[in-house]
Amino acid sequence: MEDGEDDEILFDGMVELRPVDTTTSSEAAEAVERPFKCPFCPKRFREKKYMNRHTKEKHPDSVEKPMPLYK
Repeated sequence: MEDGEDDEILFDGMVELRPVDTTTSSEAAEAVERPFKCPFCPKRFREKKYMNRHTKEKHPDSVEKPMPLYK
């Protein structure tokens, strides 16, 4: 193979062969932006709803419960 051929799509009969992606799944997971950090542990999340769910499930005693409303 010559230089530059790695990016081309190669055909083997009826099967289309593509270059193998060298990124591992762990590297891809690390590349995802996770801006929401749990206030009680180092875990981070892509979306606030996932952080809220984690906080309620993993830190139930740490989550402030709303004050009951009395009439």
